[in-house]
Amino acid sequence: MLLSTTVFHCLLAALLPHLSPTLATDDGWHLDFIYTLVTEELDPVVSPNAEGSHMHKVIGGSRFGASYNYAEYSAANCSSLRLQADKSNYWMPALYVRNSAGMFVGASASIRFYYFNARSSPLEPVTPFPKGLRMIAGNPNNKVAANTPAAFTCQVQSDFENTLQLDSFNFERDCPWGMKTALYFPNCWDGLNLYLADGSHMAYVIGDMRDGNCPISHPVRIPTIQLEYTWDTSAAFGDDTPLAGNVFWANGDSTGYGIHGDFVNGWDLEVLSTALKDPDCGLGLGQAIPMQDCPYLYSFFDDAAASACRPEKGVLAEPGNVDLTPLDRLPGCNSPWGNGTKPACTPDPLNVTALMGVDGAYVADPADRMNFVVPTAPGWQEILCVKDISTVTGGSSFTDGKMTQERCQDSCMNSGFNYAATGLIGNTWNCVCGSGLDMGAALYPLMCTNPCPGNSSQACGGDSYIFNVYYAPPGTVPREAPDVNGTIPLGCYDSPGWSSGLLAALTYTLNSPMLTTESCIAACRGANTSWALTYSGTYCVHRTMWGNVSDVCGNFFMASVYDISMTSLPGSSAAPSALPSSANASISQPTGSVSNSTALIATNSTTYVTTPIYTNVTTPIAMNVTSPTANATASTTATTNSTSTVTSTGSGSGSSSSSSAYASIGSISAALIPIIGSVSDALNPLISSTWLGYLGCYTSPMTSYFDNDRMTSSAMTPLACRTWCNSKSYTYLALSTGTTCTCANSILAAQSVSSSACDASCAGDSSVKCGSTGAFNAFSVYKTNFSSRRSRSGTAIDGRRQ
Repeated sequence: MLLSTTVFHCLLAALLPHLSPTLATDDGWHLDFIYTLVTEELDPVVSPNAEGSHMHKVIGGSRFGASYNYAEYSAANCSSLRLQADKSNYWMPALYVRNSAGMFVGASASIRFYYFNARSSPLEPVTPFPKGLRMIAGNPNNKVAANTPAAFTCQVQSDFENTLQLDSFNFERDCPWGMKTALYFPNCWDGLNLYLADGSHMAYVIGDMRDGNCPISHPVRIPTIQLEYTWDTSAAFGDDTPLAGNVFWANGDSTGYGIHGDFVNGWDLEVLSTALKDPDCGLGLGQAIPMQDCPYLYSFFDDAAASACRPEKGVLAEPGNVDLTPLDRLPGCNSPWGNGTKPACTPDPLNVTALMGVDGAYVADPADRMNFVVPTAPGWQEILCVKDISTVTGGSSFTDGKMTQERCQDSCMNSGFNYAATGLIGNTWNCVCGSGLDMGAALYPLMCTNPCPGNSSQACGGDSYIFNVYYAPPGTVPREAPDVNGTIPLGCYDSPGWSSGLLAALTYTLNSPMLTTESCIAACRGANTSWALTYSGTYCVHRTMWGNVSDVCGNFFMASVYDISMTSLPGSSAAPSALPSSANASISQPTGSVSNSTALIATNSTTYVTTPIYTNVTTPIAMNVTSPTANATASTTATTNSTSTVTSTGSGSGSSSSSSAYASIGSISAALIPIIGSVSDALNPLISSTWLGYLGCYTSPMTSYFDNDRMTSSAMTPLACRTWCNSKSYTYLALSTGTTCTCANSILAAQSVSSSACDASCAGDSSVKCGSTGAFNAFSVYKTNFSSRRSRSGTAIDGRRQ
């Protein structure tokens, strides 16, 4: 049965409050009773002070015309919305239906809109629209479903059961209870521009179209407008006529994908701002409520004013602006148009003079600007709270259990980066350094409140993956001056590998389970070197030394580097060499004899003894060291081919782990010998079956047997894997593919195979085997005692039984 337009509107209006498309649990309002202000061929956003390209159906304030400026529109006499505090204008293109006679009939519409007020964070309210804002949703020339920020619904029953949804208006049936188009507007403003022709002053949140976070580039979260027009298509050509092929947007688009809409701000901003913060207006309710259920907004309702509201400047005289009037063609220069190039024509000119006015500013007043701008005054400053560790780009990262803002910032600056970020990943504190920002990263304002582990009075981010970001503008002076002895930290550097990078340039090694930064620097400065680095730990992070848990001492893949060219220590007899231009460059110092050199060897966490180390820096050095045990005495002996020796004693803590210190003192050709283990042990061939804690070679896929933490590295060694698994308190470790380390607390049923099946060389040391593609080496973490060392020929040997 064909319903009259009057009956359709009455019944639909009664049901509108029950048709809320609640796609997400965010706060919001909906205004269900709205009158059409005018249907005319004007568009003050796209075509200011000119004839528009097609017909639009407009709602809102009575000052609508060919131009737009906030001062004029907000002072309108009335609005076609019941809420008279909103003098904004909203519009969609008119919809035309082609009837059986081939005539184009303008469809009437019942209109409502939603304001969804989801926030970028729980602590930052949604911001009112800025004065002068213009925005567009959709594209009239779009022909692709994926680019349509809209939803289409065919309502086939009075109870709205069996409703159909599609990505366009081309339903293969009639829609007797209306064809609804819902259009979603962008909800993040760049804080500066009030309109850009390409729409780049606006963006959608990251995530769902309504819920999510604004990006750094568009930091201002505004209400999300969902504009709904329910078109009475059946009134135009009767029931039982399918919409597909018979409906057109006013610009001629027959695909439906060209749906679009415009908004210009005319709000009383004090009213909107108050309502957005009012708990009685649904704040924190998690659902959309009728606007009249907000007592404050309801005080501005006036249905009589809305129903009587008419455009103050008059209406553009043209055919087709009255609903249900048959036309032999679409208004303006708009032939029906599917894909391809739009047909060209010459439009009949319209006189818009009486509707013209002064167009408003396109850039916000300085007082209203809220765009993100990095500071220019020198000194580290907190600039953002973000939801992504990758926000800071172009640098590196490390972890630090004693993290403070200064520790992260100073490490980044010393490594040449002016951006720093602190935050948690899981339970691990991370510092990220970089030279730029990903402007598309998600903001999480006011949520970086977790105290730094090294200084509880500071905040170092939020929950996992929420980071504080800091910036040091040009002119910022590093806070880290030389310490009392003249040492300058240079920062954290990548790839201290044996075959290339930092470690390839080193000629002296001190390896001690009680090593500290001080003992490293003392030993290296005693060798008359210009720089030193500490290197050991868990995984791709800074690592605390066993000799002093407050020290930061690199890891297997990074190194903490120090300029010691001006360090003054007792027993240092030679003048310092010039500081290298880059600590991560390959460095070669002059060779020669250094007599009476000294180093500090740790005897416990606080006491050191000064002892001579060697007499000729170009001679390989080998030392026997017994790892300290609780209430035991450690004996350390160093020998060179000139028969010089050194002995030190001390009490240890019982840990068998060790950190390493290195120095550059001669040519790269000089041998590099760790000071741990016996010389004869270092010369023995590597046999995997003699490793302490070795369980055997097993068939893969490894995921069948190990289902816990996994790490892949292009510098993998057994020692790196063991230390990582040990730090995470796992019982077993497995090495496979030459690059993969897996940790677990149990091994499921696995097939033991010959050790020859585990034939893949470790990526970080080709002389060691790390499983294979089809098999893995398994170890007991707590029984395994790997140590990194080199033979006299410089060949690395990892994993021998101690």
